[in-house]
Amino acid sequence: MKAQLKHILSAGLLLVLSLPVWALDAGWELAKDSKGIQVYLREVPNSPVKAFRGEVEIDAGVLQILGALDDTPAFTEWMHNCAKSELIHKYSLVDRQQYMVIDFPWPTTDRDMIIRNKISYDLEQGYARIDLSAFDEAELPAEAKAKMPGKSKFRRVSELTGFFELQQLSPEKTRVVYQLHMDPAGSVPSGIVNMMLVDNPFNSLQGLRERAPLAKYQDFDPLNVKAELSVN
Repeated sequence: MKAQLKHILSAGLLLVLSLPVWALDAGWELAKDSKGIQVYLREVPNSPVKAFRGEVEIDAGVLQILGALDDTPAFTEWMHNCAKSELIHKYSLVDRQQYMVIDFPWPTTDRDMIIRNKISYDLEQGYARIDLSAFDEAELPAEAKAKMPGKSKFRRVSELTGFFELQQLSPEKTRVVYQLHMDPAGSVPSGIVNMMLVDNPFNSLQGLRERAPLAKYQDFDPLNVKAELSVN
């Protein structure tokens, strides 16, 4: 079963592994470079909102960082403006949905969203990726719908795509890329949007850099990948 899962997960990586994880496509412009974190912005066709991309090096291995990214309830402790984060459904260890509430500055209404996480990896190459996309509440299974709040006072985000991408540089150092494009849904002052586009990746990566090295994530290995690699 593990061998089959490894084959499935690795199949989608053949193309991306041919490029460095930090390779920039055309159009990205540096918006901030501070404290070892770089933030880039890029225009998105047919959207008034730019995409952001943040890059940082973290003193932890890929599995340890995946442990921090797997700890959904703790997102409120490090992710920028995250007021609530809850794991509402798991299809498998590598495919799940999270419900999140994001605090928007006054007088803008806070946003909530359901985000699907699909994880792929090849740890022989020191690589992992979590693809992020907005998910429709109507498509949730019944047990997940039961965990959702009733009538929401928030504005629901229905358009979101992005990823976390991890490339191990050494046993205790990993390059992390966090890229996202989101339609905030509804009218949001341009000044607020532009501020969040830089603050979100910068503060989130700064928080992840502090969070991931914690001892609680050192043994994270839900698929027993370390044992499998040691055999090979």
